[in-house]
Amino acid sequence: MDEYPTPDFDTVFDGEEGLTVWLAAVALLIAVVGLVGNGLILWLLGFRIRKNPISVYVLNLAAAEALFLSSHSILCVGDAFDIFEHSPSWLGVNSITDLAYSVALGLRAAICTELCLWALYPCEYPRRRPQHTSGAACGGVWALASLLWGSQLIFCLGIEGSGLCLVTVVAEKAYLLLLTTLLFVASLALVLRVRCGVRRRRRPRLYRLALLTALVFLLCGLPPEVQHFLETFGLELLIPSWIPQLLANVNCSANPFLYFFLDRRFRQGRRGREPLRLVLQRVLEHGMEGEEREASQDTSWETSF
Repeated sequence: MDEYPTPDFDTVFDGEEGLTVWLAAVALLIAVVGLVGNGLILWLLGFRIRKNPISVYVLNLAAAEALFLSSHSILCVGDAFDIFEHSPSWLGVNSITDLAYSVALGLRAAICTELCLWALYPCEYPRRRPQHTSGAACGGVWALASLLWGSQLIFCLGIEGSGLCLVTVVAEKAYLLLLTTLLFVASLALVLRVRCGVRRRRRPRLYRLALLTALVFLLCGLPPEVQHFLETFGLELLIPSWIPQLLANVNCSANPFLYFFLDRRFRQGRRGREPLRLVLQRVLEHGMEGEEREASQDTSWETSF
C-alpha cells in the first residue's frame, strides 16, 4: 500500500506554506459559518415550516451547499498539509465537491427561472404549473449531476485509456455553461420585468432574493468555475489559486444570511422574540398577497438593482 507524506508541523507555518495554512484556516472558518447557516435552513424547512414551491428549491440548495462546504473543507486541509493528495480518497472527495457545486448552480438557475416565469406570467403560470414541479426539478438536477460526475469518475479514473473520458469532460463543461447562461438570462429577464413593469407595486422579497443570489454567484461562484475550466485544459488564472477557493466557500455560505437579511423587521432589529421560523417563512412566501399584507402595516422599502 502506498504511503502518503505526513506534514512537517515544524516548518509548515513558515513562508509560502504558512500562507497556505492560514488561508486554509480562513476557508475553514467561512465553511463552518456556512455549515451552521445551511444547517439551520435545513432544520427549519425540513421540520418546522410548511413547504411551498420555492421552499423546496431552497431546502435542496441548502443541502447541496452544505455538502460542498464539507467536502471542499477536506480538500483545503489536504492541500494545506499535503495530505492524501491525488490518492483515491482525494479523488473521491474532489468528485463529491464538483457534484455539489453543479447541483447548487443548477438549483440557483431553477429558482431564478421559476420566479421569472411567475413574474412574466402571473396569471397563467400558477394555474398551468404542475403541482410537483419543484420536486421534479430538484430530483432532475441531482440525477443529472450524479450521472455526469459518476460517468466522469468511471471513465476517467476507473477505466484507464477510455475514449469516453473526453466525452464526459466536455459534457460536464457544457452542462455548467448551460446552467450559468440560464441563470443570468433568467435573472436579466426578472430585472427587466421588475424594473419596467407597467404596474407600480412592491417587489416581492423572492425576486430580490433571486437577483442577489445571481449577483453572489457572479462575484464569488463564477471565478472557481473559470479556474476549474482553465485547469482542465492546462491553463492557469492570473490570480493566486487560493482566491477562488475562498470565494467558493463564500458563495455557498452567503445564502442563509441573505434569507434573513431580506426581512425588513429582522434587519432593523424589530424582530423581538419572533422565531426565526416565522422570519424565514415570511421571506419565502411566494406571490403578492403576503407582500401586500405587510405593505399595509409597514412603510414601503425597495431595493434598486
